[in-house]
Amino acid sequence: MSQASPTPAAPAGWYPVAEGSTQLRYWDGAAWTDHLHEPATQATVAAVVPRQPLQPPRTPDGTNPNTPWAWVIALWPIVGLLGLIPTVLYFQQIVDADYSSPEAVLSSFFSPLYVIIALAGLVEYGLVVLFSALDYRSLVRAGVPRPFHWAWSFLSVIVYAIGRGVVVKRRTGRGLAPLWVFVALELVAFIVGIVITIVFTVEIFSLVGSFAVTQTGQVF
Repeated sequence: MSQASPTPAAPAGWYPVAEGSTQLRYWDGAAWTDHLHEPATQATVAAVVPRQPLQPPRTPDGTNPNTPWAWVIALWPIVGLLGLIPTVLYFQQIVDADYSSPEAVLSSFFSPLYVIIALAGLVEYGLVVLFSALDYRSLVRAGVPRPFHWAWSFLSVIVYAIGRGVVVKRRTGRGLAPLWVFVALELVAFIVGIVITIVFTVEIFSLVGSFAVTQTGQVF
């Protein structure tokens, strides 16, 4: 079936082959030509050019993400273990206090050792933030795109160590060694802390029991 011709006044151009059709044929102003055109649809373009999945940014091959500061953070649980020494001495001081005198009890609780432990905790916190910032800067200078931000260290060294290891692994394909060292040492510190807590809990309960017996004997 032949295609209907446009009106004689129709200028040369592309016109639909049939009503509602997307296929076009060229009208030269006097007659139809053999030139056909199928406009590309959005679905056709999507089929011809499939979407590429977004790839996470990666660093050039050979980039070493294990900065010196990363190893400082990895070994940081050792600082926590050393910090248990004054803590143990402080709790032992409380256990050995003379509970017959209110002044002696207050003195044991708010001793210079208590001030030292409090100040050491603040210094440790500040150093963790500092080393995390230095590590972040070193990663940026090494070409690691968007490393785990150092500001997460304000929450805790554990948050920064784990987040850093995960992000560095995604960006470079390596760099988990400091994280595994940190996890192992943190586990040791946790176990030691549990043992110390149990020991002093038992001693405190024993002390409370002895004190209750003493007070009962004095009443009678």
